[in-house]
Amino acid sequence: MEEDKKTKELSEDNSITVLQSINDKSRQDEFKSGTRKDSRSNYPTNPKEDQHLSVRDNSDFGPSDTLSIASAIEEEDLEKIPPNFEDARIHQNAQRVKNLDSNKDNKGKIQDKRYYCQCCKMPTTNTQPLYPLCQDTKILEDLGIGYPLYFLFKKYIGCIYAVIVLCISVVGLVLYSNPDNGEEWMGPDENAPFIIRVSIGNIGKIANRYESGDVNIMIIISTIILTAIFISYVLFQQFQKDFINKIDEGLISPADFTVMVSNIPHDKNKADLKTWLCKHVETDEKEVIDINLCYDIHSEVKEIQKIIDLKKLVQNYDLLSQKQKMKYTKNQLRKEIKQKEKNVGDIKQRILDDNSKDQFTGKAFVVFNNQADPENLINEFKRSLIRRIYNHIVLKWLKVKSERFQDDRWWDGKRIDIERAAEPTNIYWENMAVKPNERFWRSLATYGVAFICLAIVFAINLGLSFARDALDDEVNSSNNNETRIYAMIIVISFISSIFIAINNTILFKVIRYISQFERHETYTKMNLTVSVKLTVCVVINTGVIPLIVNLGKKRWFGRSGLAIDMFFILLAINFITPSLSLFNVVHFWRKFRYWYEERKGEKSSMTQREANQLAEGVDWNPPYYYATSVSILIITCFYTPLIPLLAIISFFGLIYKYWVEKYVLLRRCKIPQELGEQMAIMFIGVIPLCLFFYSLGQFIFIQTLSEGKNQLPWIPLGMMILAVLVVSPVLAYLDLQTKVKRDEKATFEKYKNEFLTDYNRSNPITSDDAIQDHIQSLQKLRTVRNTNHLLTRFKESIRAKIFPALANGGITMTNMINNTRDLNNSAEELSRDMDLGDEEEEKIP
Repeated sequence: MEEDKKTKELSEDNSITVLQSINDKSRQDEFKSGTRKDSRSNYPTNPKEDQHLSVRDNSDFGPSDTLSIASAIEEEDLEKIPPNFEDARIHQNAQRVKNLDSNKDNKGKIQDKRYYCQCCKMPTTNTQPLYPLCQDTKILEDLGIGYPLYFLFKKYIGCIYAVIVLCISVVGLVLYSNPDNGEEWMGPDENAPFIIRVSIGNIGKIANRYESGDVNIMIIISTIILTAIFISYVLFQQFQKDFINKIDEGLISPADFTVMVSNIPHDKNKADLKTWLCKHVETDEKEVIDINLCYDIHSEVKEIQKIIDLKKLVQNYDLLSQKQKMKYTKNQLRKEIKQKEKNVGDIKQRILDDNSKDQFTGKAFVVFNNQADPENLINEFKRSLIRRIYNHIVLKWLKVKSERFQDDRWWDGKRIDIERAAEPTNIYWENMAVKPNERFWRSLATYGVAFICLAIVFAINLGLSFARDALDDEVNSSNNNETRIYAMIIVISFISSIFIAINNTILFKVIRYISQFERHETYTKMNLTVSVKLTVCVVINTGVIPLIVNLGKKRWFGRSGLAIDMFFILLAINFITPSLSLFNVVHFWRKFRYWYEERKGEKSSMTQREANQLAEGVDWNPPYYYATSVSILIITCFYTPLIPLLAIISFFGLIYKYWVEKYVLLRRCKIPQELGEQMAIMFIGVIPLCLFFYSLGQFIFIQTLSEGKNQLPWIPLGMMILAVLVVSPVLAYLDLQTKVKRDEKATFEKYKNEFLTDYNRSNPITSDDAIQDHIQSLQKLRTVRNTNHLLTRFKESIRAKIFPALANGGITMTNMINNTRDLNNSAEELSRDMDLGDEEEEKIP
């Protein structure tokens, strides 16, 4: 009874821990890192098992974050003051990106002793094996498939840059440097700057020069190269798909058996949903293992966060009361905690008893025992985004009766949507109640805030442009100190470019913060929307605003014109921006503050949790890196027809960024949030858009410079429009129709104990009962395995004692007595081992 009570109390604490991690945005990554997707076999979370706990190696069953949370009795007190800095250092090492496979011998046994951080249950060792910087990035698949895919994406962009540099930039530099008419854009007796001499502006002001000759040669070469790059894009998509399948081969996770069902009528229950789904896949209801209904728990999560804050206050009440006057007594705070816990418990129980229809969101995660049924449901119910928008306009806005569209995929007047479920640790359970309409308006609001930031940047750039114009006018009106004033113009252009590069980083922080208010269902969807917003904002901030500020061809090639601006901007975003990551001020400040607090010792006023967070590495932000890489590619493609040198700058900048990002990930960052393949797949689809921007830039610049006389740029522009609007959607549609190969022999029941987590254990509402059920299941499984192991030893003992005697021609009485005595000893040893195994089972949390 005492043990049951202890486990129950532990589960109650666990629910608060889980909800705290979900709701506390500053701890979002830490929560995710403690509950990895099943592919994260390199980072087990159970200190009891020193094995790779994943389906991939299948070496041993292992609990996930569940047992880590269930081991909370052994956790350090994260709110104690002062902190133990030795524990913080263990936490720091446990959170480092490391390759635990390097500590295994050829037989897969661990050669170095592992230690486990008591707060996050992540492993660490004495040797701290790190990933080699120069090794193939495919080894990073243990962090999540998205990381090797990201660096593969960077390599492909590098190949695109290399082709553009060799076939376009080098040829352009040779052809455009021959006329040497750049002085036509300058004042009298002025030499053209170097940037103008290596740009298309070196041909001069006369429009007829842009109708034929070198310009047409560049257009023809560019058309051929763009076509070749588009073909390579199609081939790379297939290569990327094969790369993903190769990594995922044999890897099984809960999402392989699960679908997310949306638009369920609110008066339906689990039994109704099970019956309805089984009719569509023509399968036995026994194949449905579990149904996890989603509820609106956003207010409950906030309430539990208040409970956590109050508990922190009670715990450190004596210390805080010495520094400030407390508004409430400790007893009053405890009463408030009990009342809030009772309210939350009542709401949770009402949901579990299925008596909370008003909080049901109409969504559910349905787990099947096989992989075929989910795949069939997804293929039957999937709808494209365009189809969903069309149905919404027709049914909601035009008020057309839904009976005209209804088929067997409709249920009580609602069109059921079924899609592949996200991984359990990828879900924001408290955001499941947000409707698409509400999220759409929230997204518009965040875009509005982002464009307000861009408007401020535009105003500052416009002011700097006016300052340069004033200095330029001063040069034209006076011959004195031309060199000094020209230097000031260059300095202003350089400062403007640095400001733009820094503003891109600020934009990322702002966009990531405001995107939280959109309340996306999954971590991946939030990352996708952040990366898309940031890409749009960076392109506008870095590429569009300078073009608007320097509108008109007369301002393209002046002393303070567009060409010089873009030269410095590309230098800044290719080299200064990654340098800001390499010499991260936040990283060094945290190092200094940790050292300073450690020197204080017992006088330190920070909690253990704060010390642990301070000791962690910095975050690695995939949305930021994807957005900057793609935006630089778009800007480079757009302006390369104007200044061929820019592609060369971006090519070497990409190499620099590649190694900086890889170094920061492997040496500076804490274990990052798992990254799936969705972002890589989405951004590789932007490549045709980049080619379109190249042809668009070529069209705008040559048409303007030739005053509309050269019609040849229409050809590559038309081809790229066709590629973006027709060819790419057709390829995407054909890829959508491709069915994924699934392991028909794999079943959920077979692998459920080996999954690091599942939907019941990660859902705050069902986590308590699911954790206890999982622990009991593991206890039974371990007992069976121990029994089988000991029986095998007993059989081997019989073979070793009896069979050799039979082989030697018989058994004498003496031999039989001796063998019988040995067998009795073996039986006693087996009995002792069985009892010992039971005792060990009782120690399992």
